[in-house]
Amino acid sequence: MGKEKGASIEELEFIFNGFIKGLSDREILDSIQGTELPVRNLRFIRDRRRHFDAAKTVLRVQLEKELDPIIIECRKEHFSRLAEVASFLIQGLEDTSLSKEQLSQGLKDNILYIQVEDYNPNYRFFLKHLKIKTDSFEKQAEANPAKLIQTLEVLSLRKTFKGKCDICKDW
Repeated sequence: MGKEKGASIEELEFIFNGFIKGLSDREILDSIQGTELPVRNLRFIRDRRRHFDAAKTVLRVQLEKELDPIIIECRKEHFSRLAEVASFLIQGLEDTSLSKEQLSQGLKDNILYIQVEDYNPNYRFFLKHLKIKTDSFEKQAEANPAKLIQTLEVLSLRKTFKGKCDICKDW
């Protein structure tokens, strides 16, 4: 008795659409008969329903979090603070006539200030969102300061970030 081949994306979409429409396992199995999809047994459909129900539960919880107005406001405020960090890091580097070395040194100075003076405690959260360590960030400042400044400008204006940090990990 061999193991059944896994379901294709098309097959899963067909089966999941049946679940959404409220069809029974038998009705879904019968509706597959008139298609090019492989013929399966009831156990296969039941297993897919279990997977579907588990995924539905996880997605419902995540959507509730995503749509919660309090969390939306917290995320907006958090991202604003991270954007302030990006703005601070490029402060004083707007002059287009600065050399690569001057840009690099200016970035490194701003990074050092934000770390040593604890000017902004959100710096470590900022790095978490960028998924980069401090030394790697400093290396980027040295290797390609103009590109890093351009990226920081975009982040400071866009005010949206990927990744998670200790503050927003549960949102």
